[in-house]
Amino acid sequence: MAESSQYFLIEALAERIAEICLGRSDVLRAHVTVEKPAALRFTRTVAVEITRDRT
Repeated sequence: MAESSQYFLIEALAERIAEICLGRSDVLRAHVTVEKPAALRFTRTVAVEITRDRT
């Protein structure tokens, strides 16, 4: 899913991945880390981490 997506924000991609994971009945919590290498000059990578629980 991630490779074929066209999200502009890595936050949005992380949220979608968490939604897919929590859509499975056997998953109670999703911890997702998305990195975008070379997104900013003078940095190796930019990343976002989210944790979502089934509500």
